[in-house]
Amino acid sequence: MSNHTELLDELNKLKNPNRDHNYTGWENYYNCELIQWYRSQLQQGLYQTNQQQDLHLIDTVSWESYLTDKWRIVNDQAQFVSINSRDGVQDMYWQPSVLLWQHRPIHGYDDPSVEQISEYFRDCGMSTKKPWSMLYLAGAVTLVWQMQQHNSRELTAQFNTALNSFCTAPTEW
Repeated sequence: MSNHTELLDELNKLKNPNRDHNYTGWENYYNCELIQWYRSQLQQGLYQTNQQQDLHLIDTVSWESYLTDKWRIVNDQAQFVSINSRDGVQDMYWQPSVLLWQHRPIHGYDDPSVEQISEYFRDCGMSTKKPWSMLYLAGAVTLVWQMQQHNSRELTAQFNTALNSFCTAPTEW
């Protein structure tokens, strides 16, 4: 089974999310919480790797490009709590981006794979570009979590690569 076929299987498990529709009227709160969560995760990574001098990198990101109007209710890996309930909430693009990171081929995704995976996003009414641009954000954050369990030079190097790729990636979608 090819790597992108396994990825598509994982993505299909996310296809019918328990969407959070309670954010109407609270869009600014939700997006502020989301961006603060992303920034906090990246800051933790820089502190864990003793690279506080690079905190300015986080300020170079066009964070407004990562605002969303698609949210899912989750039991675990919540990015924050819903304003109207105690449910955990997650950006609908987050988990697909994590999966893109986890299943990424060594030499990158080839064009047929990108098209097939992007078709999944179209079918779900999602942007076909945003999950790809969040791939390195997801990579940097998941590496922070791994470093909390076991920090190593290899993880630090991977974190630095993911963080720098994310901070310099174009955000037009």
